[in-house]
Amino acid sequence: RSLFQENIVRNMTFCDEFIIVTNKDFKFIVESQMRALQGVHYRIIVEECSKKTAIPVTAAAMACGEKEDILVISSDALIEGYEYQNDMIESKKLVEAGKIILHGIKPARARSRFAYVIGLGENVTKFVYRPDEETASDLMKIENCYWNTGIIMCNAGVLLEDIRIVS
Repeated sequence: RSLFQENIVRNMTFCDEFIIVTNKDFKFIVESQMRALQGVHYRIIVEECSKKTAIPVTAAAMACGEKEDILVISSDALIEGYEYQNDMIESKKLVEAGKIILHGIKPARARSRFAYVIGLGENVTKFVYRPDEETASDLMKIENCYWNTGIIMCNAGVLLEDIRIVS
């Protein structure tokens, strides 16, 4: 199986339906790989060109309906171990309380190609998108600094309301 398929299988426990946002160049690859996972419910939102994360996640949240909970994952994340399952179960509880959960992992080394999240528990105090090498090294010195995994769990309505507030 591909990394994309592994991510689908890993999250089948948490998702009744997958809404997959992909670039038009990958639509047929996605369809083929989803057909191989017989019986998985999914919809595809096709982007003409890449819009990074916020716009596709907003589109997916709108497609879900405001009462649905959503789990955002990147198609190429390699996540191993049992902690993931437990983290998703705990995240679901926080989502039911109206929280937006952004998962991070402790960085192994300074990397300028990753985004960083600074915070503790439920409080994100800073988000740094792909810092330069010097800033990445400085971030490594902060105790509560994490790489952004791109894994987000939240209620679609809560997310859409927060987007309305900040836009």
